[in-house]
Amino acid sequence: MNEENVFSFEEKSYKIIKPTNKIRKESDSIYAKSYRKAIADGLFLEAEIDNIIKARGIKAFNESEKAALDKRISSLEFKFISNSFENKESGMSCYEEITKIRKEIDELDKARRELSSQSASLYAENERFNYLVFSCSKQEDGSAIWDSFEEYKDDVSELAVKFASEMLSVVYDGAKTLLEELSKIRPENIWLEKINSITEVSNTEDKKTKKRSK
Repeated sequence: MNEENVFSFEEKSYKIIKPTNKIRKESDSIYAKSYRKAIADGLFLEAEIDNIIKARGIKAFNESEKAALDKRISSLEFKFISNSFENKESGMSCYEEITKIRKEIDELDKARRELSSQSASLYAENERFNYLVFSCSKQEDGSAIWDSFEEYKDDVSELAVKFASEMLSVVYDGAKTLLEELSKIRPENIWLEKINSITEVSNTEDKKTKKRSK
């Protein structure tokens, strides 16, 4: 993260500063306090999610199913890495299969993700994030926007939403970029890009040959 992220809102300049060590320690304290409160209020632990899924009969993968799917993905990835296909059609068939399996894993994990959104740890993480917004949001001259954390949490103005959005961008855009880059280097996507490039060149050469033969 840069030292500060400057943005404009209604013709005025504001900024999000990089969290200091003091702010980070305070946000950790907010997380711990919020976590204890969430548990006292009845929110469940991450460790309870598997039991809840089983008790409610929700369809989700178990470890053996996940292991089998991971093994199949590894087998298909090796084919793409070694390019061991008889032809493009054979490769595309494997590409469709591995894409389908990845989607299947994502779908089977959906219930776990939804339950995680209602856990004590996520509630505490949201409170930590709110504290970072409160502490790192500044006027152009560096002065604070709100006098207290509670004042920020009660603020439903467009400016408060804008600050939260800017902080979200700062915190999570790096992770989003990393995921996009990881997707690009998946064996099947590297293979597909290579095949498409070869096809493109081949089509171009065919057009040139036909043009010369006329």
